[in-house]
Amino acid sequence: ILAAANPKYGRFDEYRPISEQINLPPTILSRFDLIFFVRDELEETREIARHILDTVTQTEKIAPKISPELLRKYISYARQKINPRLTEEARKRIEEFYVEMREVARDSKDVPIPLTARQLWAIIRIARASARVRLSNNVTLDDVERAIRLVKLSLKQAGVDLETGKFDIDKIMGGVTKSQRDKIKAIIDIIKELEEEFGTAKKVEIIEKAKELGISRENVEELLQKLKRDGSIYEPKHEHYKVVS
Repeated sequence: ILAAANPKYGRFDEYRPISEQINLPPTILSRFDLIFFVRDELEETREIARHILDTVTQTEKIAPKISPELLRKYISYARQKINPRLTEEARKRIEEFYVEMREVARDSKDVPIPLTARQLWAIIRIARASARVRLSNNVTLDDVERAIRLVKLSLKQAGVDLETGKFDIDKIMGGVTKSQRDKIKAIIDIIKELEEEFGTAKKVEIIEKAKELGISRENVEELLQKLKRDGSIYEPKHEHYKVVS
């Protein structure tokens, strides 16, 4: 399945979960093997303008190098007749890459999980597709390297936690990165602490305590709204919070 979606606010915000910006829940979004942002980059303005003007002013139609009819037949043949299998070399490379990426997270509890079994299957599917387009029944090392490059590029665009600069698959799978989860836990702990002392947690005091942990006022306000929406906290009176027990 090839799908496209426009962000709710016109442009993608790399700091916000993807699922909040398009009308697709994380459960569906995580089923896609590759996710890419199409950004409006300023340095590409001239190239885009030229392309549009060339399209409008072109007097004669340029024939494609491969006709649509031949391309359809080629794809149909490849899908029906070609069934690529992993060579031993290809299998070892996929295993090596997957284990290598997972080892980084296993060595430290503070490191987010960069890959899950879903990305392993994605690499296999993309590598097989690469072999199939060559009409080959063997998945070679080149096919695997191509698949790994694409998966890493997709993760770099959609799966990097910009606060830590690390791959975090939870950004795609669940919409909440490890760094965000840590902040959410910190806010809940602050509310509980203030609640025990004063009965409720005043917003201004939550902000002050969060500031000591390096969490900005803007971040606190966003997280309080999120926790209210999720039903984790409630507001018995204006700007006073309690944790739902």
